[in-house]
Amino acid sequence: MPPPFAPLARCLRDLQRAQALAPQDPEVQRGGKLFEQMGKFLADIRELDAALAVSPNDPGLLADRALMFLRSEDYELALEDGEEAAIQGPWAMRPKLFQAIALINLGRSDECEKLGVKKFIRLEALTPEFLETLSRLDSEISVERSNADLYVARAWQLNEIDQPALALQDAENGVRLNPKSAGAYAECSYALQKLSRADEALEQIKHATELEPNFSTAWQYRGELEMERGESLSAIESLSQAIDANPTAAALQKREQCYRRLGLLVKAEQDRRALQELNAQAAK
Repeated sequence: MPPPFAPLARCLRDLQRAQALAPQDPEVQRGGKLFEQMGKFLADIRELDAALAVSPNDPGLLADRALMFLRSEDYELALEDGEEAAIQGPWAMRPKLFQAIALINLGRSDECEKLGVKKFIRLEALTPEFLETLSRLDSEISVERSNADLYVARAWQLNEIDQPALALQDAENGVRLNPKSAGAYAECSYALQKLSRADEALEQIKHATELEPNFSTAWQYRGELEMERGESLSAIESLSQAIDANPTAAALQKREQCYRRLGLLVKAEQDRRALQELNAQAAK
């Protein structure tokens, strides 16, 4: 089969010639099955072929076509497009994810580590909303390389799909570009905790709460990390800061647990009742 940069029509012509010459050849038969699978994606792939004929080095278009090849289960072509997209757009994250998915399906999951991608990733687990958001962020970062907020937003997305190594890269870029970004430090913390670097995670979330005293989610996460370390008094202080800024069921539940650990049963009962009231309000 020709490389993925050739127009799809040429691939089809080559396949038809191969089928006429050697219809029983296993590779020819495999190619025929792939084209059958591509059926519902052919129009999109042809459109991308035409766009790439005009802009062959566009990383966004290459990543779009890699995604189409993944959906049509042509993992070899998806890998080639993903690799080329990563070369042309090293700042982009979609090419790394798409390469990893292709490698897994080609039985080469051990190669995911060099991409910083956990090898459990599957295309069907990535929602259309996530893929659309990541595409937009990749595109925006391509023209605003020094915008810390964009890296923080992408780090959040990557933490959400449990890809902490990639999330940490973006979060650290956010810190480098804006050392006063509480969100960047928070995303660093979330990623570091998932990477089993608990001490660093706590240090980073402390930076986040120092920079933004009303950052309720950061205070809550700080409290949760302190709970895991058995630091109940510190956890109560952090969770109280979170509750004062924005009372949530999770923060009240966690603080109740801390009070019970310390034998402060009256305080624990107060939080239990507050939690019941909050849940009742939410149910209305």
